[in-house]
Amino acid sequence: MKRTYSGALIFLLLFFLNGCEYLSSDPVYKTLPVEGKLLFNFSESYENYYKAGIPVIYFNLKTEKEYGCVNYNISTDINLSGNNLDVYIKGIQAPNICMTAIGPATSSTSLDIPAGNYKLILHDDNFSDAYHFSVSNKSITIDQDNYTETKPMYRVNWRYPKNSFVYLCGSLTEDSSICNDFLDTLKSRISLQEFTFPDSGKIPYPTASQGHYYDMPARYFYYKDETDFNKIGDILKDYKDKYLQNKSGYGIQIINWFNKKFYSWLL
Repeated sequence: MKRTYSGALIFLLLFFLNGCEYLSSDPVYKTLPVEGKLLFNFSESYENYYKAGIPVIYFNLKTEKEYGCVNYNISTDINLSGNNLDVYIKGIQAPNICMTAIGPATSSTSLDIPAGNYKLILHDDNFSDAYHFSVSNKSITIDQDNYTETKPMYRVNWRYPKNSFVYLCGSLTEDSSICNDFLDTLKSRISLQEFTFPDSGKIPYPTASQGHYYDMPARYFYYKDETDFNKIGDILKDYKDKYLQNKSGYGIQIINWFNKKFYSWLL
């Protein structure tokens, strides 16, 4: 019996190992054809959302069609050569493991692209759409050329202004004065210049706080230098210690163009 048990154990082990090899050689996704239009835009974001860093330009795609898994991916080959950006659409990758929620298939690719004027070609084996776009220090602007199967999400995509930050504040309705009161305190301690983005186009910062009974519309400021910006954390902590110890249901966020953040609930 002992010998039979050992033989069976060896057989099961070999079967398991062979099975693992078979599974590991199996593709983790299947490729589906694109259905419906593809939407695209350019944006600025960060290589690591949780760390400070210089914003990077990304080319983003998503399908108009929504899938039953939010981790469907658009497979592409992207080549930037001179002033031509070529995007070849290979198909939709459907993973074996589904993150169950309805959403479009997406892709996002970082680009090392300097200021200038460019031609964009989006195509697969059956279509070819052409655009022109321009990159400046302030924005990335897409001009209509000739398209059938794709569509820009935004014609103008604003970039992060250097030495800028967004001020976000939310609270209980009866405590909404906190938002303006702390902002007045902040402006009395460091030199700030408020600005607004144009009404049209996509801006890189959030447009409002979220999840509170009162959510203040976002406000945007230029600051002098990083030394001044780094003072904000201490100013917020002092304000919280003096005035907000017995308050709840509020949140103050300050996020700058370099992805440095101050959150009231973490101080």
